[in-house]
Amino acid sequence: MVSSTQHRWEWLTPSMWVADIVYFPLETELLVTAQTTGCRVMNGAGMAIFQAVHAFELFTGLKANVNRFIEKFEVLKNSMVV
Repeated sequence: MVSSTQHRWEWLTPSMWVADIVYFPLETELLVTAQTTGCRVMNGAGMAIFQAVHAFELFTGLKANVNRFIEKFEVLKNSMVV
């Protein structure tokens, strides 16, 4: 994992929920550290998927198949080389 900034995460406690809207990479330094600390975490996949769903509906005027977007995101995520 590459980080251009050094962070201090002492303020994280296991009772926290930590979310990061970054979706590349899905596992950011913040999320990895939070999870290691015992926090519950949420990555940016949902934001990326539902932005795409909303954009599809705006551009096409059609109702998006959310499950298909989720499936395609998983395929893309699994094929990414980091």
